[in-house]
Amino acid sequence: MQRIKIIGCLAITLWLGLWKAPHLHAESAQKGFRFPPFKVKYIQAAPKAKPHLKDFNFTDVIGKIPIVMIYFLPGHKGSETELQAAHVASNLPMFKDKIRFFAITKVNSQKEVKQAFARLQQLKITLPVLIDDSRGLLAYVTLTRHVPSYSIVTTKGYLRLSNASSLTETVRPYTTLFQLLQQVAANVEIPYTRAPGASPNPLDLIGKKAPNYQSQPILPNTTPSPTLSPPKLPTLLVFWSVGCPHCRTTLPPLDQYAQKNQHRFRLITYVQADDDLRKDMLKTFHAKHKLQCPILADPKGEISARYQILTVPTFVLIGPDGLVRAMHSGGGKKIGESIERMLQQPPKP
Repeated sequence: MQRIKIIGCLAITLWLGLWKAPHLHAESAQKGFRFPPFKVKYIQAAPKAKPHLKDFNFTDVIGKIPIVMIYFLPGHKGSETELQAAHVASNLPMFKDKIRFFAITKVNSQKEVKQAFARLQQLKITLPVLIDDSRGLLAYVTLTRHVPSYSIVTTKGYLRLSNASSLTETVRPYTTLFQLLQQVAANVEIPYTRAPGASPNPLDLIGKKAPNYQSQPILPNTTPSPTLSPPKLPTLLVFWSVGCPHCRTTLPPLDQYAQKNQHRFRLITYVQADDDLRKDMLKTFHAKHKLQCPILADPKGEISARYQILTVPTFVLIGPDGLVRAMHSGGGKKIGESIERMLQQPPKP
């Protein structure tokens, strides 16, 4: 999918003017962050109409009705196809008058505005299209990194979903974006979700038989590889990188948490270290923190590929029945809280 350059100095300056940074960071992890009220330009195509930029103020809708936004680029086939799907969805009885749908596109000149307007007329799209100008502010505040990309702002005014690439994408376990929109239309408050936005989608493994994860210790004289016979306890697989600062912050408290809860689950970690430099880094890190968890080799990323891992650290919980029960990306010093939520995840209905 086509990448978008979105963060510039001016955008950051505007962003800081719209939000207080402590407010953003305090709330983003749990429930997204409050979408800022600001003004933008927009176009709205109609047969025989002429392109005309109009003013739009987010204050008119934020906190009053759920908002769905889809970022697309004119001429980009994949995002135009999804734009048409969003246009159809906006007119369904289950969403009409319950959710406001907007499109967003990036233009840098009046000529590009006219071209975008003409393309909307060809596609027969009548959704309001918000203009993301050269500052890239709209892409920044909707956390857009590619096209097509959906974002959701719920009735309470919080950005609660970003990065989804299609209405049929699995954005939460057993839940597609379309199903999530049905919840939003019913005024259900959803937790913040950053969708995978990629195919194959790792969330599609949940509820299915776990791929083979057999491997060997990457360091000599360390914890041996656990037996792969059917365990009585859930198994937590962790994919990480010794060069990832976030992973390095996560592994020590994770190891301690696992030792205290070894009666509840077993922990296996995988790291790709195919050169001497990364192996030396791993040895130093292992010795410094006296890690007890198994650190197994992931040669050439073969095991992480089976689990469709997109980022590190990523956690995969496998039930005693051999089925993938839950996934989580991201870590930190309070990783135990995330693991608790995974352990409480019920088996597939």
